[in-house]
Amino acid sequence: MVNYNNIPKELTELKQWVCTTETSKVPMKAYEHTPASSTKSSTWSDFKTALESVNKSYYDYCGFVFADNGYVGIDIDAGFDEDGLLSALSADIIGKCKSYTEKSRSGRGFHILLRGDLPFKGKNNLNGVEIYKSSRY
Repeated sequence: MVNYNNIPKELTELKQWVCTTETSKVPMKAYEHTPASSTKSSTWSDFKTALESVNKSYYDYCGFVFADNGYVGIDIDAGFDEDGLLSALSADIIGKCKSYTEKSRSGRGFHILLRGDLPFKGKNNLNGVEIYKSSRY
């Protein structure tokens, strides 16, 4: 179960939230059962509405949308080594970021949300690490 109480207040105060189900990665509008868009802010909601939809079991998860407004997300796909310990790459990235970090939905990786900017919209290094500042959740 996800502990939404750990999400920093500065993120929960932003109207950049969508929902999703256990069986899909498609972002959904928190306030109606239709798809949301990671590029159309009119389809996003406030955190309270998204969390309420999850608490009422309309959806399974809340998701934060990156909107090129000073927040960056790092997605590490393979966060653990073969012994189930934090991988060297994960430990290095998490340690350097010193920011809010959560286990991914799959339980195999991590998401890091931090303040910052990038000289590009997003990038996948094809080694299991992605970084984005917009158009993703």
